[in-house]
Amino acid sequence: MDVELSRSPPRSLRRSDRHALHFSPHETIKVLGISWEPEADYLRFHSQIRTSSEPPTKRSILSDIAKLFDPLGLIAPVVIRAKILMQELWLLSCGWDDPVPEPIKSRWEIYHQELVKISEHHVNRYAFLPSSVIQLHTFADASQAAYGACTYARCEDVQGKVRIQLLASKSRVAPLKRITIARLELCAAVLAAHLHARIKKAIDVNVSASYFWSDSAVTLQWLRSPPNVWPTFVANRVSEIQQYTNGCQ
Repeated sequence: MDVELSRSPPRSLRRSDRHALHFSPHETIKVLGISWEPEADYLRFHSQIRTSSEPPTKRSILSDIAKLFDPLGLIAPVVIRAKILMQELWLLSCGWDDPVPEPIKSRWEIYHQELVKISEHHVNRYAFLPSSVIQLHTFADASQAAYGACTYARCEDVQGKVRIQLLASKSRVAPLKRITIARLELCAAVLAAHLHARIKKAIDVNVSASYFWSDSAVTLQWLRSPPNVWPTFVANRVSEIQQYTNGCQ
């Protein structure tokens, strides 16, 4: 959450002769692994995974996944696919340097080929409208394979212009020990509560209202009641969510 989103950069840093700046993990600027185009004020992503003639192994796949650096979760739906694949590899009894089974190899090669298209994606670095009323809308969702949360900023200025942009997201691979979808939805809601709290602290702007959204009727019912009426797993998470979302809708 170290990327500053609340202020537009001066024009001196956005001259047309500085088409793009590329930051690496060894630089002090906290936009590691992301490309910034100052003139358009865009953030872009580029795949750091290189094509290899060697068959993929557990070690090489894990190394490649580690190169998908996305601190704000702006390409989380892309990254989580690789993490789900890696989780499946953990369940297989293959060595670190053994070629992975053919089904995994095929899926990884398809993923690798599609990953090049990520360079076509860009987001506005400056997320807000000047002198606008800002709302935060945080969504939580889950599936049997993964769960996640994302926060959008909705800005409306005095002329009635509205701008909505993704600020950040977080995703997690579902645990190997299977739990119900309802409990995964609750875990997603916990993730959403923490994500919103971190974003609100990081952006340092006046937020008029915060809204939380879930399509899980079970989760919403859990959150309407005091934690002590539920089993321990649910009670602990309901308590945490209620604490972090106090005063929100």
